[in-house]
Amino acid sequence: MPFLPVFLWTDILIFILLAVITAGIFYLRSKPHLRAPWVMVMQRKRGGYFSHYPAQLRHYRFS
Repeated sequence: MPFLPVFLWTDILIFILLAVITAGIFYLRSKPHLRAPWVMVMQRKRGGYFSHYPAQLRHYRFS
């Protein structure tokens, strides 16, 4: 009995979304004038929150 994969249209849209986000990240990283604002955002305390999440989790007090 052969196995036939089934791709739903929602699955295809998610894969397209991931591909576009990945391509956008690589494009932004290759252009200095587009990367500079994001570097400043990630250096700020609020903007870089998710990039430093594990470090902030160590200081959390679990009660």
